[in-house]
Amino acid sequence: MMHIGDFYSYTYRADIDTNRQYLLNQKTDELQELNIPKDFSLKIKNKKIQVSNIVKPEELADKLDIRPPMQLLKLINGEYIDSADDTYEVLIDGYCNSLWNNIIKVMKYRNVPIYVDNINQQLTTSWITWKIPEYIPYHSKYKITLKVQNNKQILILKLIDLQSYQKSITSAIQRHKYNALMMNEISKGLNRIYYAQYMK
Repeated sequence: MMHIGDFYSYTYRADIDTNRQYLLNQKTDELQELNIPKDFSLKIKNKKIQVSNIVKPEELADKLDIRPPMQLLKLINGEYIDSADDTYEVLIDGYCNSLWNNIIKVMKYRNVPIYVDNINQQLTTSWITWKIPEYIPYHSKYKITLKVQNNKQILILKLIDLQSYQKSITSAIQRHKYNALMMNEISKGLNRIYYAQYMK
């Protein structure tokens, strides 16, 4: 049995109109034959590029995503030093003894089920359900680690798995989006704690 934690409402819509009328009502000219000059060579297909068949508007609507790319929020006392595949690394400016406890506070504040290893300063989340108004529900799991190198702290967020209908999602775009969503939640939570403690 999977333990699902509801998490964060992402308000951008994946489509303009759920009944697809935005696409279906568009007026376009009929297709016409492409006139190619005699001395011009046009490759229709090769190993890397293939011209697909005509896509019907209702098929395109299911894949349409008009949202802007996911952007990472700035962590007040942190700097992103690496972003590769499913991992974000943030260098924390200045050593903070309470940082690990604050990270745990952020996760608990968001009601995220977590499994904590305080000795190694590492935690793993249970499955998180993202409340996004899309046709397809997504669930994700993460590992968060806080390391110390040369008296500096490095916060590491790794996406363990992203699933939909119990099938792993391999799309780099989708994995990046849901990893960035979690990183932004951590950043917002830590920034909130920072303001409460140091900006009174």
